Amino acid sequence: MEKKGERYDTVTYTTTLSDGYRKKGKMTEAHKLRGVMEATGNKPNVYTYASLIHGELLSGNSAEALELFNEMKQKGIIPNVVTYRTTIFGLSK
Repeated sequence: MEKKGERYDTVTYTTTLSDGYRKKGKMTEAHKLRGVMEATGNKPNVYTYASLIHGELLSGNSAEALELFNEMKQKGIIPNVVTYRTTIFGLSK
């Protein structure tokens, strides 16, 4: 994804993940991008996880969404109100 001489940060990766993959339902690619993000030293944040969780819920993958939610908490990332709302609303469908 990165061009020669450019370094992307967590915000760039999260925006690409959200706008480029999640909104199009391409969750496999979104997870691959998260792997690239981590491999380049960019740590996922609450927004990264919220986007992945939302995408999994929209795709009908509630088990994966819940797994991501728990993974986020295990990594010490504190869910915000949007993450809780998205997760609870998505799991209740």
